[in-house]
Amino acid sequence: MFANLLILAQEAADKAGEAGQAVDKAVKNKTAPWYIQFGPLIVMGVLFYFILLRPGMNERKRQQQAVSALKKNDRIVTAGGVVGTVADASEGDLITIKVDDGTRMKFRRSAIQGLYQEPEEKK
Repeated sequence: MFANLLILAQEAADKAGEAGQAVDKAVKNKTAPWYIQFGPLIVMGVLFYFILLRPGMNERKRQQQAVSALKKNDRIVTAGGVVGTVADASEGDLITIKVDDGTRMKFRRSAIQGLYQEPEEKK
């Protein structure tokens, strides 16, 4: 009787091994389509573009338009924090600003941050 139990156990183990191999083959042959595998990555890329890149590009475009439209007597602030009045904006890439009486400085257009707005007084 013990010998019969061993034979039956061996046969059951062989059948289970064959079934496990069949499942392994089925799993290896069944892969998800590319759009399911890369879907989350694509969604993250789109969100990255709309949340981070696009607003930065719009801000840069607005700043370049403002700098290219500068004219004499506009109050500006440079990237370094220098506030002055445009004295001459006709030299191509250079802008001459008047900082104080008799003090003029030349800056590249790329160093201009934008128009200067007086800070509002707190009451």
